[in-house]
Amino acid sequence: MPPPQPRLALHDASSVPLPLLCSRDRARACTIDSFAAPLDALNLPAPAPTPACAPPSPLCTPDFLASFPEPERIILHQLGTVLHAGYGTTVRRIRLASGCDIVVKHGPEIRPEEVDAMRFVREHSAVPVPEVYDVRIWDEDVVFIYMEYISGDTFAAVYPTLALDAQRALRTQLASLVHELHALRAPPGALVGCFDPDDAVGDNLDVRLAALVGATRRAKPASTRMTSTRELVAWIRAEYLARARERPALRGAPTAGQPERWWDALYAPRLDPDAPLVFSHGDLHPFNLVVRDGEIVAMLDFGRAGWWPEWLDAHIAASGSPYMQPVTRSNAPSSNV
Repeated sequence: MPPPQPRLALHDASSVPLPLLCSRDRARACTIDSFAAPLDALNLPAPAPTPACAPPSPLCTPDFLASFPEPERIILHQLGTVLHAGYGTTVRRIRLASGCDIVVKHGPEIRPEEVDAMRFVREHSAVPVPEVYDVRIWDEDVVFIYMEYISGDTFAAVYPTLALDAQRALRTQLASLVHELHALRAPPGALVGCFDPDDAVGDNLDVRLAALVGATRRAKPASTRMTSTRELVAWIRAEYLARARERPALRGAPTAGQPERWWDALYAPRLDPDAPLVFSHGDLHPFNLVVRDGEIVAMLDFGRAGWWPEWLDAHIAASGSPYMQPVTRSNAPSSNV
């Protein structure tokens, strides 16, 4: 394992402006002042007190930003070590001339709003998220995010090697981090699945639903301007029923022509239509968590983050790995886990 890199605090955006934040056309500040009460429905432990934010780092200066390789050079020379590649995204660890390591995430599937989500989490919670240094665009629409490198291994790699007490502590920390994210409630009028309030596309809607019912057609809803969990659940139900009738054998869907009864028995209890919209990671699985010395030191990949019902992260986490079960309602950490 490489030696830990010093944490570099995100620069003050007013002194060293990012060329791009919330969209390809202009920068926007993303703020919210409302914080939620504890999420009793998830039965998660209360998070530890939020520490004071780190002061701006003197290392993140215009000269520091100027030392970053340009996107074209990264592509042409295949710079750095590839940490991940797939689904239209490549993540590279690149060492600068100064000896500092950074991570560059790029690809045609990267959304600029991911930067907004990361900055939002850093500014309004103590959830550990890599600090974004810069965002650049190559070939008109390929986004490059330059961010902090945080050393460690994935939750998936570390968890099986730990003793039972250490596993329990890691699961408890994970549940606490989810609790803290979900304490950030959506502002009035926020669109389901969209962190950017100006984004009416709702691209994230069809991507996350397979983890919930496993039988959506991955179609866009007729109206992408959903503003409540009840609207979302109604659309999921309609998609599920249509899919079940088209392919009755898919994922155990009933063959007796009674998909409504199957929905009511199996899925409706899991999708509370009255659940509040909260800030959610949207892709919470063990490869998006970095662990070092028995603690989660980074939560990665906020490309699907947005305002979702509070049950979404729990269902995605539980479906992705048995190690992630503690963030569900029925498997919260306890003394006998």
